[in-house]
Amino acid sequence: MKLEARRQPPPRQRKLEGSENMSNATQDSSTALKLILAWGFVGIPLVWGVLQTLSNAMKLFQ
Repeated sequence: MKLEARRQPPPRQRKLEGSENMSNATQDSSTALKLILAWGFVGIPLVWGVLQTLSNAMKLFQ
């Protein structure tokens, strides 16, 4: 008896039985929102720190 290996698609392409798949638009907007939030958490303190550094550096040249 010969067993044939069936090829299965990668996990992202497999359909889950009994649950709905998210649409690409929902995934894209969710990813974009996460990206914007991540940049905000990093960028806002970074900009604040740079401005504070420049402000203190300007005191040296007055």
